[in-house]
Amino acid sequence: MAQYEGVKSRYPGHLVLFRVGDFYETFGEDARRLSQELDVVLTARGPDASGTRTAMAGVPHHSVDAYLGRLVRKGYKVALCDQVEDARFAKGLVRREVTRIVTPGTLVEERLLGGPESNYLACAVWDGSHGGYAVADVSTGEWHHGSSVTPDLSGLLSGLAAFRPRELLWAVPPERAAEFLEAAAREFPRARLDEAPTLAAPSPGPLRTPVESADLRLRAYL
Repeated sequence: MAQYEGVKSRYPGHLVLFRVGDFYETFGEDARRLSQELDVVLTARGPDASGTRTAMAGVPHHSVDAYLGRLVRKGYKVALCDQVEDARFAKGLVRREVTRIVTPGTLVEERLLGGPESNYLACAVWDGSHGGYAVADVSTGEWHHGSSVTPDLSGLLSGLAAFRPRELLWAVPPERAAEFLEAAAREFPRARLDEAPTLAAPSPGPLRTPVESADLRLRAYL
């Protein structure tokens, strides 16, 4: 379990699927989510040295893409962790690493996209009076930018409305975060909402505009 927990700590917010033999397995709270969302059997692992049993669920590796499609359509981010060395030559635990990240806005496989519609990933930046956004369809390379049409939050969200993003990253002042999240969830009820990556402070010179900041944060996420 220590190996799984180490991966989980490096990918917070992701449902981690851990390759074990012919299955991708997950544990604890992730196992309960997997069982509930995909209607797969929930079992238990253990008990460990302290007598504790850990919830466990899994899916066959040969059909994992079908399950991934269902998870991302429900808004989950998934990290797949595979064996990266031959078990016959491993000293101790077989080494495993995350080999694939799947999120609602970064799908590129046609079999997971579920139709001809564009699948947009967006980043919105708002400082309380000015806003900007960047939007990308990773599967096609399509890229858009825009500024808030009015100083308030509704102006920023109305600019994004034409794209209906499946995943929306955001960067707003902490004291306005609750306001932004409430409005964004109302405008885009099917989108996954996550805080955007932070950026290093710019070198001396003009401050970044919200559009520039949104573009850089989106590229950092990808």
